Amino acid sequence: MGDKFRYQDFGHSHWHNSLIWGENLENISILGTGIINGKGLTREGDPRYRKQLPGTGNKAISLKLCRNVIIRDISMLFGGHFAILATGVDNFTIDNLKIDTNRDGIDVDCCNNVRISNCTVNSPWDDAICLKSSFALGYAHTTENVTITNCQVSGFDRGTLFNGTYKRDEANLVPDKGGPTGRIKFGTESNGGFKNIAISNCNFVFCRGLALESVDGALLEDVTITNITMRDIINAPIFLRLGARMRGPEKYTDW
Repeated sequence: MGDKFRYQDFGHSHWHNSLIWGENLENISILGTGIINGKGLTREGDPRYRKQLPGTGNKAISLKLCRNVIIRDISMLFGGHFAILATGVDNFTIDNLKIDTNRDGIDVDCCNNVRISNCTVNSPWDDAICLKSSFALGYAHTTENVTITNCQVSGFDRGTLFNGTYKRDEANLVPDKGGPTGRIKFGTESNGGFKNIAISNCNFVFCRGLALESVDGALLEDVTITNITMRDIINAPIFLRLGARMRGPEKYTDW
């Protein structure tokens, strides 16, 4: 693996180990009322899993360097480490999805012109909707011009949003023992920064609160958040972090 792979989590450096993957594609859509069930996908991004289980995937849908993409009306159950991982995707619409998963729900990394709307994402063991700007493309790239609206995020037990029981029995089994995650988050990977982001009309239920984090030296600017409802938040409703982890090449972290 090249040097660039040490600047972000393992899962952000590989795309083809997915149920559905696409790279350098244009004008594509995943549509319909069906269910993508990733029960056999691993939850971890550790490279040891590739050695132990050759051919095992850890994502449901991953896209890299694509344009004009629509994902609409599908349901996803147990999406592995990422139910949806989009890296360097421009003009991207995600609409009316139901995701009940065991790690991240929707990760939007180094993407421009993204619209996420009318989605319900349950992800007790990690983030529900996460904006990132990692070094996965081999250079710093902003995540810019993003709207997230009319969505609900939660941390109910895995699979219980899907079957309508909304159980909370696994709250103490979350890996970091801090209770369910299930939030909307910026970061932690933040080499390229975040610009022009609007979040509106979203519900947080039994999860962590909104998190805005820049720890790798990049900017976080022009962010508007309106009409947010939170209930049963297990820690701070709004978490802001400006750190100096600086996980990236020196020329990209010395701003």
